[in-house]
Amino acid sequence: MEQTTQPPKPLELRYEAVPASVTAARKRAAEYARDAGAEPEGVELAVAEAVANAVVHGFTDRPRGTVVLSAALDAGSLVVSVTDDGNGMRPNPQRGGLGLGLALIGQLTSGFSVAHAEGGGTRLRMTFPIVAGEAG
Repeated sequence: MEQTTQPPKPLELRYEAVPASVTAARKRAAEYARDAGAEPEGVELAVAEAVANAVVHGFTDRPRGTVVLSAALDAGSLVVSVTDDGNGMRPNPQRGGLGLGLALIGQLTSGFSVAHAEGGGTRLRMTFPIVAGEAG
C-alpha cells in the first residue's frame, strides 16, 4: 500500500522585529520548505536576508514592530512572504553598504517582488521551485 503525504498547511508566523527573529524565522522557513519539497537551504538563506532587511531597515526612527512570515504551496511552487509593518521601502542615500540582500534573494528564488504592504511597511514575496517528486 502506497503512503501518500499531505502537503503542509499554509504557514503564518508573527515575530517581533528584533535580531533574534531572523534565526527563528529562517529555521522555521527551512522546515516548511523541506516539508513542501523545496530546497531548504536556499529558502532558509533568502528568508534570513528578508527578515534581516525588515529588522535593520524597516523601523528606523520609530518603535520596533512586527515581521510576518507566511508560506504556502501555489501552482506547484513554494511562495514565501516576509511582511513588516515598518516605514516601507525608500531610498536612503546616507546609508552605506552595497545593498546585496535583494540581489542574493534574486539568485536564490525563481522570482520575487517587493511592494508596499497594506497598512504600511514592506512585503517581499519570493517563489521557490518544488523538486519533482518531493512534495506531497
